[in-house]
Amino acid sequence: MGQLALSGVVVASPDLKSGTFPAAESTIALVSKTIEYVISASGLMNVASPSSFVQLPGVGTDGPVTKGLFLYVKTNQPISLRMTTVDGVGTDVGVEPLDGLKIHEFPDGKELVLLEAEGTATVEFLVAGQS
Repeated sequence: MGQLALSGVVVASPDLKSGTFPAAESTIALVSKTIEYVISASGLMNVASPSSFVQLPGVGTDGPVTKGLFLYVKTNQPISLRMTTVDGVGTDVGVEPLDGLKIHEFPDGKELVLLEAEGTATVEFLVAGQS
């Protein structure tokens, strides 16, 4: 069994070229819960599907990760990201725009079972969870 943890900081500060507003710097600790996982899937995929969703490999019934607990996605262009989760009763499908970085921790009992993208971009991803 593997263990996944994320740590670091997010820093927001004024642009020194444009003046001093806002005058203060904000620093927020970036710490995830420790996630124990059995298997992970990761990849770098060129998505070229501007009008329909394509599955990102490795997540779902045909991938090594059948129930994702942690998701990292980074894109170089805007896309739509479709995530399907399961809660033991049924499935939920959510679509959200993404242009850059997404980190998502899924709660127990609401795991990721399918990950899809629509658009034209290079997509880097990692999903950790159960097989």
